[in-house]
Amino acid sequence: MVDGVDTPALNNASRTENEVPRLQAMRFGELLDTTFSLYRAHFRTFLGIAIIYFIAMLIGVSISFFDDSIGRDTRVVLWVVTISVISCISVFVVSALVFASVHAYLDGKIILGTVLRRAKRHFFRCLINAIVCGLVVFFLTFLILLICVGVFLSLSGIVLEIIGGLSVFLIIFVAVSSFITYTTCAN
Repeated sequence: MVDGVDTPALNNASRTENEVPRLQAMRFGELLDTTFSLYRAHFRTFLGIAIIYFIAMLIGVSISFFDDSIGRDTRVVLWVVTISVISCISVFVVSALVFASVHAYLDGKIILGTVLRRAKRHFFRCLINAIVCGLVVFFLTFLILLICVGVFLSLSGIVLEIIGGLSVFLIIFVAVSSFITYTTCAN
């Protein structure tokens, strides 16, 4: 029990060594509660994994302050490489956080070396999944925007204002569905 919350992952005292916690479907509230309980119980480990990403972002932001004398072409190449490296590091960090969460839920303990080795072993598969999901989301978003532009150009007056207001909800829907697609493909 952590802060008055009884979660199967954190209640390991009653479990034998070979017993696996009972896996069951959780409602959204239970899922959030269990996740936050795991993160609170293993805060330093999760923060240690996330620091990898924070350091990469710090280096990426520092690169943006390079002197303009390096030239535009060099700067573009530098930005492409920086964004690619940061994207790869973020896939690695998300994989490590997922594996750490699984270890914390199933075992109640996290061994950082094991988690990082597992994330390294599955890195290319996760990277390919992230790229494929990104391309799918990009093309679906492009298609939806193309349809919206076609509809907007064919309408005029008050109908256009109503459709313009509804387009905000469409953009929110695309953003949420993109996030859900990415998280589904990444797992």
